[in-house]
Amino acid sequence: MTDKIITAWNFSNTDKNLLSRNKEYRIEYEILNEIAMGAPLGGISYLTFKDKIVTINDWTSGPVLWSDNSQKIALPIWTENRKQKILIVDVNTLVATLYKKEFRVLHFESFKGNRQPSVQAGHFKFQLKFPRSC
Repeated sequence: MTDKIITAWNFSNTDKNLLSRNKEYRIEYEILNEIAMGAPLGGISYLTFKDKIVTINDWTSGPVLWSDNSQKIALPIWTENRKQKILIVDVNTLVATLYKKEFRVLHFESFKGNRQPSVQAGHFKFQLKFPRSC
């Protein structure tokens, strides 16, 4: 695992921030590519824990940010029009909340306790599914 400076242009599966603070959960990426020439990266993201692998999203960026208590994770998600939205995943319930507000490029700095990062109101929730037998 590396301690390099992590940005939307420079992240990988070797980054320390992909592992939750309690070391029980991990985010992994597959097929990372630039979303356009010289643009930030995006790829398929997975939540791994115990012997399970859960697909989070097909076009996730980085860096991700774990809550202080390791119960939630914030991920930047790319949209079809190459904007980003905030996705919060609760690792206990596997419920994901995608916020409606779009951003050019997100960079998370803090995620305290059980509170959500500051965003405008308006979101929807959905249940994450296990894509393959575990």
